[in-house]
Amino acid sequence: MTYTYRITGMTSDDCEAEVKSALLRLFKVTKAEISVDNQSAVISMDKHIPVATLQNALEKKYTITAIDQAEMFMPAKNRYPAHRSLLLLLVSVIIITIIAAIIFSGDNS
Repeated sequence: MTYTYRITGMTSDDCEAEVKSALLRLFKVTKAEISVDNQSAVISMDKHIPVATLQNALEKKYTITAIDQAEMFMPAKNRYPAHRSLLLLLVSVIIITIIAAIIFSGDNS
């Protein structure tokens, strides 16, 4: 996935390098093209990273905002929403089975 962002606060090539270095340290970022002239960043990532996470990676003097409207409203994704319910159901069945086995094994003695 590749997204384009506006980054304000950059004034030199050193700022550009600093921003690029900070973004590339993020786990899911695979590539970052930063332009001090355009005040922009094109960031490639394995999985979506919320803008807030990108902002936290940068120094306070820089501000990053999404240019793409879809990016602005994209929520952080829950990795396993359906699996969580199934796991809870499975654990419940196992616990009930164990309790039933304990209760009924006590009747046989």
